[in-house]
Amino acid sequence: MVTPDEMKTDARLALGPQDQREDFLPVTLTFFNAQLPESLSGFLAEVGLVQLRSGMFQTIPGDLWQGVLRSTLRGDPDLHAEETVVYGLSAFGELMGWNAGMAPSTYGPTGTGCLR
Repeated sequence: MVTPDEMKTDARLALGPQDQREDFLPVTLTFFNAQLPESLSGFLAEVGLVQLRSGMFQTIPGDLWQGVLRSTLRGDPDLHAEETVVYGLSAFGELMGWNAGMAPSTYGPTGTGCLR
């Protein structure tokens, strides 16, 4: 069985070098800790605000994106902004997020996904 530390190491290797890492503000970490599974919020705290894969992906402060999320998900029958937290943005404008109401899928762990 793979340990959480081994999974984090594998994820870091897959993501590549971190460019200009900064710590998330304490208010953002508090928001992540309250809204996300411990493994994901802990990983984001370790990774910090950073661009990865030569700028193809960047972590973002999810608490500051809640307004965008509410506007984007308005009227969506499956995803609700109050159950969703974004934490990443691709170079193509795709938001990566966690939704507490999503069922497990073949595409990833419960709740993770790409919001287009």
